[in-house]
Amino acid sequence: MRFGLGTLLTREVAKDRGKGNRYLSIATILRGMLWLVSLPLMTIAILVYAFFGQMTPDIVAAIALFAVG
Repeated sequence: MRFGLGTLLTREVAKDRGKGNRYLSIATILRGMLWLVSLPLMTIAILVYAFFGQMTPDIVAAIALFAVG
């Protein structure tokens, strides 16, 4: 999930190369914040499915690895 940040970053840097580092820093920070916000939500969803659904521990571990990656 990139939310269009790569396209936006490419377009804006192409307009003004001097602001490339600034745009890259902002995009990286924003992606990190989105990742941090999504972690608790994904954890809750995984735990609900693990306890009440048909998820095995292997599936839970695979999803956790993908989330961290």
